[in-house]
Amino acid sequence: MAIITTDDNKGLYSDSSMFPVEDVLSDALVLTQSTKGPTIEGDEPVMHIPFVADNPEAKVYAEGDTIDDTPPTVSELTVYTKKLALLTVLSNESTNYSGVETLMSDSLKRGIVKKADQMFLTNTAKEAAGSIEGGLYSPPHGEPAGLVNTPGIVDGGAITSSINPLLETLGTLGDNGATPTAIIMGYGAWAKLLRLADANGRPLIAQDIANSPTPALYGIPVVLNAQAPKDTLLIIDKTEVLSSCGTVKLATSQDVFFDRDSLAVRVTFRFGFGVLHPNRLAKLTIGTNATGTGK
Repeated sequence: MAIITTDDNKGLYSDSSMFPVEDVLSDALVLTQSTKGPTIEGDEPVMHIPFVADNPEAKVYAEGDTIDDTPPTVSELTVYTKKLALLTVLSNESTNYSGVETLMSDSLKRGIVKKADQMFLTNTAKEAAGSIEGGLYSPPHGEPAGLVNTPGIVDGGAITSSINPLLETLGTLGDNGATPTAIIMGYGAWAKLLRLADANGRPLIAQDIANSPTPALYGIPVVLNAQAPKDTLLIIDKTEVLSSCGTVKLATSQDVFFDRDSLAVRVTFRFGFGVLHPNRLAKLTIGTNATGTGK
């Protein structure tokens, strides 16, 4: 995370700074595995993102024929946004040590990315309408469903002794109009897939794939993430996942913890996401009886 410092003795950090999310959280799944929509301004709890539900169909016309007007089917995706935040306290003495700035920056970044990835993959949806209580208006609010919990995604079943279910699921997604862009899973799930072998003990997944820093199955990149649900594979088409992100805000204060001679550092990040066509995403599980020998 980039940190702006000043020369007016404000300490390790400036009082308040804002950073483009792409510069700070570039490896968060919501950025790498979705299509970015409009930027969140302020603390908007709900974003309404227009999209073309069905692409207009091209036709063949003879020379001189009138070309028909084919309006697209425009729809709107409602995306609930949530604010992630971290607050940590540093003693003023610790800020004098070389390297503390970088250590804190990396730590805060990892904390935000970890929670954002968990929400992106496994969050449980919540929804609440706007209301008036005590004469005060409370806007609509909620939480988006993580991709594996999105209603309507394809259930590809369980992988036990072969990876044929994965191949069949890819075919189903293709029939539904998807172009899969990633297979997301945890390290444990990937390890179980690599242990699968045929009747002669040969691995079903070639060693060059297993050893690659950028593995792929059937030409689709494998994305390994520690926040993926256990023994689960998620196949996505990132063009079907729309996201909306705000800026990353950093603020500091020496006032609240004045009596402790300490500096408070707060980081906030608001984001949301949603799925256009759920049947263009899929999940599979690795069965508990998955065999490593195929014998």
